[in-house]
This record gives sequence, structure tokens and C-alpha cells, in this order.
Amino acid sequence: GQTSALMEPWILAWILVLGVPAAAYVTGYAVYYLLLWENSKVRRNMSNLAWNSAKTRHGVQEEGERRAWCGRQQFFSEYLHTIESRPVCFTGIVSEWKAISKWNLDFFSDVAHDVPVTVSRSRNEENCQTIKRFSTLRRFAQELRQSIKGSMEELNAPTGSQVDESSNPVEVNYLKQVDLNKIQGLGEDIVSEPEKDVFGPWSIFGTRYLWIGTKGSMTGMHNDDENNILCQIKGSKTVILYPPYMKSYLRPNGKYDSGTVCCEYDAFTEAHLPGPSIKFHLSKGDLLFIPKYWYHQVLTTSKISISVNHFSSTPLEFFLFGIPRLFLIFAHNLGLYGRSRGCVCHQTNHLPKASEEALGWAEKIRGILRFQYTSPV
Repeated sequence: GQTSALMEPWILAWILVLGVPAAAYVTGYAVYYLLLWENSKVRRNMSNLAWNSAKTRHGVQEEGERRAWCGRQQFFSEYLHTIESRPVCFTGIVSEWKAISKWNLDFFSDVAHDVPVTVSRSRNEENCQTIKRFSTLRRFAQELRQSIKGSMEELNAPTGSQVDESSNPVEVNYLKQVDLNKIQGLGEDIVSEPEKDVFGPWSIFGTRYLWIGTKGSMTGMHNDDENNILCQIKGSKTVILYPPYMKSYLRPNGKYDSGTVCCEYDAFTEAHLPGPSIKFHLSKGDLLFIPKYWYHQVLTTSKISISVNHFSSTPLEFFLFGIPRLFLIFAHNLGLYGRSRGCVCHQTNHLPKASEEALGWAEKIRGILRFQYTSPV
């Protein structure tokens, strides 16, 4: 008799190449979210408890917990692997880095750092035009060095010192999220891998970014879909965080940023929200753990700030969230996704659409799948 079409070798080959990975991916997603769904009642109860507690603490802003490194096992049990992960600042954990004593504006002004960078001139996360300018790391450092006058004592301000959170620069010049892997030699100054020290050896999908800003430089309110550690190399910053269930109060604006929900709320100038927030003051050598999906806003409070942040994912997290994120980045760079409402990565000459209504179907589905609750009732 005739051989069935399904038995053709090339058809079987395509089924193996495309069908099996697709089936495995869908099955993995299904199992993952079935487990989350089984646990959703617990998560909902925890959110309700937190919300009821917030009602009794209208507008209360707590000082964040600061402590010495407690070891990975204790960190897992008390901060990372809890029903609701919580932020914490570990003091002195990166003090042994070469970057602590080596990195400054003179160092980055060296000819070896004549590499192209993009400088932000607006608060990109807010519903405003995204304004950028192109420069080099060397030229940017030289410009900052020439613009700063007076004593540089603030660079070594001791932990707990008073900082001014009211001043803003006349012009925003903020070097944001520069991939350290693209700048030769810098990785050697932070040889240790804190994301593995903190999150364990399974956190193998990590990215490291450099941030340099002047006093008043700000990263607007947003969250990230990966666990994040912020390491302060020079100067000081203030970070204000809100838990995921405060999302609706933070006014998401639909502006595209990979793996991020950008918001309009300004924690430094607007009235306190009807719920708790946590504030951290970071100084040289501090490491702040920011759990995934926690909303946070960051303000530079010293004349110059140099920081490094590390995003980290396990293989399972990369499989479930990282691969879809890469597809969205590819579609965004082609202009097929996330351009109509503006984005943080491409300069725009118009104001993007604002408000929750501007969120597209992809963002809404993504929020549902992640169980990012708005205020529970």
C-alpha cells in the first residue's frame, strides 16, 4: 500500500524540529501557571492582609531594612523565597570590588573609554517625550567633570548621612543602563558575581549595567520582571519602593520598556499613596535587593553617582519569560510593537498616549498571567 504522508521523513523531521519544542514550551507554561493558580488563593490572602494593613497605615513610609550579608540560605528563606519577596539592603557587600576605589570621572575620562553611549535627557519612564543624545563614555565623563564645581566630599558621604532630595539639575544628563559587557576591561573591576552570590549558581542568565548621573538624575517609577540588585559604587541614591499590589495607584502609562511596567506617579513630589512604601538611602558599598515586580523610583542625591545593577534569571525563568521578551524586543526594533504609545529606548518627537486605557492587549494579558493584582477588595 501507499506510505502515509505523515511517515515522510521530511515531515517527521519538521515535527521533531518545531513541534516537540513548541509542545514542551506550552506544557511548561501550563504546568507553571497551574502551580501558580493552586497557590493564588494564598497569594490573594497575603495581598488582602497587606492591603488591610495598608489601610491602617495611610501614607506611612518605612525606612528599609539594612543589615550585613546574612548568607545565601537565610536570604532565600527570609527575603527571596517567601510568599511575597521583600527588599533589603546589604551593607559593605561590594566594598572589596576594585571599582570602589578605581572608578571616578577621571578614570572614565581616559582614552580607553572612548566607546559610544546614549545619554538620556528626559525622565524616560514618564508620559513625556523620550529625548536622548549620542556621545562617548569618555566625552560624557569629561563634561560632567567640567560641570561640577566645589568639593567632592559627597562622593564619600558616610552611611546614614543627611541627603538633599529636593534639588534637580537644570539639565538632565543621565547615563542609563550601559551594558558592561560592551566596555572592555570594566568587568574585571567587578570580578565577583554578586547575582550568583545572592541568588545562587542557578542564576545563570544575568545582565550587568552601568549608571552614571548627577544630583537630581532620576529613574521614574517602574517595575521589572527579573530580580534585581543595585550596587552603589560612588555617591548616594535614594530608592522608594511599592509592592506589586499598589499598581493601580501608580498610574501605569503603557510606555514600552522591555520587561518593565512604566508609571506616572512621582514618589518624591506627589502626595503619599493610601498604602505603605519603603525608602532606602544607598551609600558607597551598599547592595539593594529589589524583588521582581516591585515598583521603584531612584533619585541621585550626591554630586555624582556611579552604580551597577544586575538582573538575574534562572533557566526556568528565562524559558518562561526571557524568550517571549526577546521576541517582543525583536518586534519592537522592527517597529511592529510598542511604538504607538512611545518607548524609553527610541527618541520621540511627540507625546505618547497615556493612562491605563492605552495599555495594549499584550500588556493586559501579561499582567493577568503574572498575577500582578491591583488593590484587592
